[in-house]
Amino acid sequence: MMIRTPAVLRDRRVKAVILSVLDAMTFLLNAYCVLRFFTGTGDGNMQVSGFAAFRFFTVDSNVLASVACLAVLPHSIRAARTGELSIPAWVSVFKMIGTTAVTVTLLTVVFFLGPLYGYPFMFAGNNFFMHLLCPLFCIITFAFLETDAPVSHKYAFFGAIPTVIYGIVYLLCVVAFGVWGDFYGFNIGGFWYVSFIVMFFASVGLSYGLFSLHNLAARRAPAHTALDKK
Repeated sequence: MMIRTPAVLRDRRVKAVILSVLDAMTFLLNAYCVLRFFTGTGDGNMQVSGFAAFRFFTVDSNVLASVACLAVLPHSIRAARTGELSIPAWVSVFKMIGTTAVTVTLLTVVFFLGPLYGYPFMFAGNNFFMHLLCPLFCIITFAFLETDAPVSHKYAFFGAIPTVIYGIVYLLCVVAFGVWGDFYGFNIGGFWYVSFIVMFFASVGLSYGLFSLHNLAARRAPAHTALDKK
């Protein structure tokens, strides 16, 4: 039974407005950052131009997350008017996948690339948006604001898919064929297999962690419909 008291509806509208603003900002900021690669060059560790930018997981993950944010927007904008958020299951799963990907980006920068290359370099210019701000926006929106209903457990680990796919491509291009430089340093000392295993389990853990936070918030929210998204 949906709760529709004036106070609850007001709170839902406020949350929907915040959700809409953060998702719109994520999309617009990332669109600007990607456009900069085609009108100039990237910043920090991504000083390339044009389509070369898409060899970086940072760019790929942020583009994926931005499209997911765009998919949520019509539903959050409607909820800002009605007070009742209803996001289709596939959109929530899509957002979870994008959010997991940018969380991998954020934590890789914080715990590996930052200490290796220096935080000022990693957060220089537009990297601040793609390495920090937009990933944080996605975590906040998916885990705490998109609380209309839990997501089915069968999707809990879908968030790891982009990291696994990119990891295979990176290994082929860096280790097998040598067409890319090891710009992430994952093959330092020839330990690419250690990096692959760590990134795989980290992405799986992050996917399940974000899934759990989302479902916990959904079950505690007044708007919860008591039915998992299928």
